[in-house]
Amino acid sequence: MDADGALTAANQRYAFFPYNFYNADGKFDIKAVYGIADLNFESRSAIYALKLGSVFATGGEMNGNMHYRYRKLFGTDEIWDSISTVRFKNNGLVFAIISLSTKKIKINNSYFQYGIHKPLAVPFGETFGNNAGSGEKSIKPRDIFLKMLTARMDVWFF
Repeated sequence: MDADGALTAANQRYAFFPYNFYNADGKFDIKAVYGIADLNFESRSAIYALKLGSVFATGGEMNGNMHYRYRKLFGTDEIWDSISTVRFKNNGLVFAIISLSTKKIKINNSYFQYGIHKPLAVPFGETFGNNAGSGEKSIKPRDIFLKMLTARMDVWFF
């Protein structure tokens, strides 16, 4: 996957936006093997789900570049910055997603369903582990997954 984008005075309309322009581009290439098991249990009023899985990267990398300049009010610096190449080979995650949701609730001609989800992850490998060591930026999905609690609501209209 390749991605790039730009913000300029022509495509953003906010007078106090701090950038005169902002260009970003990056590349994400990964080869991975994954598997997941999905277990569901039901009671009279709720559905309980447990997803267990693993993702293992056999190869790949990510990198990117940014080039931007602040407006005069915020400074006159023009900055070129790059994201060091992150290699994903022999890294991965073992994860679980615990879910609790209601069964469909009928109100008039519509059905509602809502629930919460809590993902948990244990990363492994040099990139995802705690081996930042040399002061370089490291990806810490553990921080994202362990703090995240998501809610969901589905609505069906008939």
